[in-house]
Amino acid sequence: MSLGVLALRRNQYIDISFSNKLYEYINYCIPVLTTKNPAFLDYFNEDDLFLCEDNVESIYKKLLEIFEEDLDIEVKVLSAKKKYKKIAWDKMKRKHLSIIEAFLNSN
Repeated sequence: MSLGVLALRRNQYIDISFSNKLYEYINYCIPVLTTKNPAFLDYFNEDDLFLCEDNVESIYKKLLEIFEEDLDIEVKVLSAKKKYKKIAWDKMKRKHLSIIEAFLNSN
């Protein structure tokens, strides 16, 4: 089994940023283990991603759980993919352009 791992140590930059790797893993239907990033949690949750704290012990425990327990990984992958489709670039670019147009038209 493949597993995408995003072990991000939290700080004020990481807490508001998205890793493109997250989108890549989800788009290619690779299950994801990631540390709890507030930016990710605005769109995804435990139903979609394997979440852990940003320390070695938590990552290790979650890896053991993923590989040793009988988890329905496919359900997480499909849930993440469904949510990703709502925020994929083809949808978000329209939103970004409308914000820019509104700003330009207000001046």
